[in-house]
Amino acid sequence: MPPLTRDDLRLALERGHRPRQDWALGVEYEQFVTDPQGRAVEYSSQPGVAQLLHQFADWTGWERKLDGEHILGLKAKDGRMLTLEPAAQLEFGSSPARSLGQLAIEIDEYMQLLARAEREFGVRFVTLGSHPTARPEELERIPKQRYDVLEPYLRGKGGLGWWMMKTTCGVQINFDHSDEADAMRKLRTVFRLAPVFNAMFANSALKAGEFSGYASWRGHIWTETDATRCGFVESLMREDASFEDYIEWVLDLEMLFIERDGQQFDLRGRSFREHLARGEATMEDWELHLSTPFP
Repeated sequence: MPPLTRDDLRLALERGHRPRQDWALGVEYEQFVTDPQGRAVEYSSQPGVAQLLHQFADWTGWERKLDGEHILGLKAKDGRMLTLEPAAQLEFGSSPARSLGQLAIEIDEYMQLLARAEREFGVRFVTLGSHPTARPEELERIPKQRYDVLEPYLRGKGGLGWWMMKTTCGVQINFDHSDEADAMRKLRTVFRLAPVFNAMFANSALKAGEFSGYASWRGHIWTETDATRCGFVESLMREDASFEDYIEWVLDLEMLFIERDGQQFDLRGRSFREHLARGEATMEDWELHLSTPFP
């Protein structure tokens, strides 16, 4: 297999371009699963989140997504998904929607599914930015391979990354872009609006059952998760910032792991630039690495 080239690195970003007439929106919507008193319902509890996923599969007909013997999500034929965050926070992913009306219909159907689960299992689905009662060390981690690397990596940063993984929820909105200029303009816009959105949608004053001192404890957590791969990236905020600037930034970030034949290999301590220089990098490695920064 020939080594990756600079054109290959760009291609991974350019594949996201879509003509304006084909643009769609996507929503990723996360909730904590708790009992009526706000205590965590964990992955392996009885009833637990794993059991809920199996029940949702029976109710919806969606395909079960497994990691070994463990159920970690569901996928519908139209692209809708249910996945889990590290401490079994439940995440609904919409299909690529052509209108807000379509998104509203999908979210309403999802809320009906949650309401049925609340009636039949006595659980609650809580839409807060931070867990209302629990600290990260009190929460079971789901049995997903990548978290065997991600959790010790974030804990080693000495900040609040462990809190981010296990005690936060959020809503992400996905936008299409038509070309490089459009993609970078939208990235700059998000940087500028991030403080505004953080203030508008602050709903995480609680930290493990107590007031944190922040209107958005979740927002504060993200400022102390990993300064190398989160937050505002000055080189990407310039008006002339390009894909080349994005690639340069990502190349120097520490890698987490790669996948070979279904197994994950820990590559912490190595930047992707170093991995590339060794001649070992594949396009799959690059695309996986692109999924790990959170600017």
